[in-house]
Amino acid sequence: MAVLLEFGLRLRFPDEPGAVLEFPVVQRCGPEVELAWTGTADEEFPVPTVVLAERLSARDLIALNETLDELVTEARQIILAETVSSRSALVSNAYGRFIETTVTFKVDSVIKGAFIRERSLTFLGGQVGDMVMEVSDMVQFKVGDRDVLFVNDADKPISPIVGFNHGRFRVTRDNFVLTHDGQPLGIEASRSSRGPARLFAAPMSQGVTLNGFIAHIRTTAIAAGVSLR
Repeated sequence: MAVLLEFGLRLRFPDEPGAVLEFPVVQRCGPEVELAWTGTADEEFPVPTVVLAERLSARDLIALNETLDELVTEARQIILAETVSSRSALVSNAYGRFIETTVTFKVDSVIKGAFIRERSLTFLGGQVGDMVMEVSDMVQFKVGDRDVLFVNDADKPISPIVGFNHGRFRVTRDNFVLTHDGQPLGIEASRSSRGPARLFAAPMSQGVTLNGFIAHIRTTAIAAGVSLR
């Protein structure tokens, strides 16, 4: 009978973004079977590794209960787009190897930024063959997904979506807008005519339509003095 055991670790990591930390493991299955997970990435039993990312910036810490004007202000581009492909690749830097996934989108509409027909965004993590690199809470896209995306890929962050994943808004077939985790999106207007609108997870009956969401984005940009060009 197989037994799954979990245990926690407390570690102090060096402040070296991009550094690859190795954790050699010897797996024993009974008294006679021993597997040494100490090989290179190309070998059958590669050593487990952790890639250190940049510290999250202020724009990556924007939460869903924050305001729409923060998302609009932080985004370099806002697009309505459909996922057309996703490809993961093993890449290297001075510290070692890791996996990146490039997602390509067909752009249906540009809400902020210069007009484009296609956009590719690169995210940390993915799968190449039997090798898997997972980043907790990283957004996942499937071909055919339709989203409103708030994008800022300056300085090549681990996620080019503003707020790490909160700047991704799913669009349903009947053109309602959902949060990144699939909940109906609600927008609460400020009591002040010039105050920012707050985003929240709403009952479906209070959900925002795609046209309504785009209108809110444009109104918010004008109120905040943000150019959509």
